[in-house]
Amino acid sequence: MHHADRKALEALHARHYHATLKYVAARVGYGAHAEDITQDVFVEICRGTSKYNGSTNVQRYLHGVAKNLVRKYRLNRTNSVKIIDPGLLEKLATTTGDNLLSTKVGRMSASQLRALIEERVAQLPPKAREAIKLRFIEGLKSPEAAKKAGCSVKTFYDRVGYGIRAFRKLNGQSDEKSRGRKKKIDS
Repeated sequence: MHHADRKALEALHARHYHATLKYVAARVGYGAHAEDITQDVFVEICRGTSKYNGSTNVQRYLHGVAKNLVRKYRLNRTNSVKIIDPGLLEKLATTTGDNLLSTKVGRMSASQLRALIEERVAQLPPKAREAIKLRFIEGLKSPEAAKKAGCSVKTFYDRVGYGIRAFRKLNGQSDEKSRGRKKKIDS
């Protein structure tokens, strides 16, 4: 990298880092993930994978790069989330026997933990329960699970979101995102 290019990148970073971080943090929350994504915006520019053609203002261009990176982050995060892995719970139940595991609800055996999770999932409204089972227990990707559930992908995302909030509520966990919102899906 030429000295002039390095100086230009440093000036770009100094001038637009905080505004870009604010944009990213509004979408993923403040913290390490927002800082990493923001830094990746400038890394992409440095590598030349995202090129500026001058057709828009610089901040709008940086937000476009950030938007794509946020989308990738969410996709990777969504695809890696599992509430329950039946294979792992089965393995825990056979390897630990009646040995106690420490959980947020106290000490219990793996078979008790599995029964508790299955009981809580069974308490969810029917469509939310189906979405949670398809996505997190069967491990299907959202488009495939939506097709199996007979609904659009957006509707499926809504059902999963509602199911997760309901599951957390059943477990006594607060859900900061759901405060002030009471969206209900068909049961």
